[in-house]
Amino acid sequence: MIQELLRTTTMKDIMVSSVVTVHEGDAFHIVWEKFETHKIRHLPVVNDAGCVVGLISQRHLYKIHSPRHWKMVPGIMKKTCWTRSF
Repeated sequence: MIQELLRTTTMKDIMVSSVVTVHEGDAFHIVWEKFETHKIRHLPVVNDAGCVVGLISQRHLYKIHSPRHWKMVPGIMKKTCWTRSF
C-alpha cells in the first residue's frame, strides 16, 4: 500500500503553492522574522527577477549568529534611559 502511494503521488499533490521567499539582499532580521512568522525553517532565496538563487535555513543563520547570544541581550542592555528635552 505504501509503495503504491509513493509511486502514484506527485509533488503537485503535496506541495505548497503559496511559497514564502526572501530576497538575496534582505537583512538578517527580515529572514528571521519570516522564519518566526510562518513557523518554517527553510526559505528559498530569490533575485530581482524572482528566480530562485539559493536556499537559506535556520541552521545557516545559527552559524552566523548563535541563538545563545540572543539570550544575552537583556543582560547587557541598559534598563535606565536618560532623555533631555530642548
